[in-house]
Amino acid sequence: MISVTNSLMQAAGATDIGRRRKNNEDSLLLDEDLGLLIVADGMGGHEAGEVASTMAVRSIREYLQTTGGDTATREFSLDQTQQINRDDTAMMEVGPMGLDAVLNAVMAANHRIFGCNQQRNYPEGTGMGTTVAGLLMLEKYQKAAVFHVGDCRIYRYRTGALTQLTRDHTLYQEWQERGGSGNPPKKNIILRALGPRGSVKPDVAMISFEPGDKVLICSDGLTGMVSDRQIEQVFLHTQVHSLETTAKCLIQLANEFGGTDNITVVIAQFI
Repeated sequence: MISVTNSLMQAAGATDIGRRRKNNEDSLLLDEDLGLLIVADGMGGHEAGEVASTMAVRSIREYLQTTGGDTATREFSLDQTQQINRDDTAMMEVGPMGLDAVLNAVMAANHRIFGCNQQRNYPEGTGMGTTVAGLLMLEKYQKAAVFHVGDCRIYRYRTGALTQLTRDHTLYQEWQERGGSGNPPKKNIILRALGPRGSVKPDVAMISFEPGDKVLICSDGLTGMVSDRQIEQVFLHTQVHSLETTAKCLIQLANEFGGTDNITVVIAQFI
């Protein structure tokens, strides 16, 4: 269990191997100085997935540490940005400040992991990879830049209601959006990830949070086992307890329901 506190939020995070896997390919990061929270879910098997997820969280943090969140130097175009939850205009205020920084940071992480795959002679589209989701607090603007690639998710919990802020980059999600006719594809077929290809399109957005709001960042080891309604109930029943308690309860519930994958959760409460 990891816990951090700064002037804007309190946060706690934990990861668990689950009940079926032999190793943990998930990584998490809580950086109180940057106000940066990340969860990454590696793919590629033993000694590959965990390498990719670790490289992702470290690379994103290093990029943001180096730039200090400065958006003056643009390595990539914001034209490649896709806004999550496009129809929720009341919740989302999208602007360039901060989005450039996290967009470039995620793309830099992809470049690093892809480079390692090339060094190991993996053809494009193969090799190790990772999904990722995270949040960067922007104190100057009292907002947060959120980002994700793949099926790690970000939720907001406010006044008893849980809202998913991200859209899974999976074949199953696209099947649902097309009407869900015919046989459903497997839920774990990922359409975007860091590492296998030379370019990637992260989803990024600027989101306003109110004091008391909580945010959950998690790998699909949680959401594959526990429904949104059940997650909401855990938040409701643990709201008078610590963030660490909520994180432990979510991981315990995922394991009780099968624990077929690694489970990683990061929870923050805004002050």
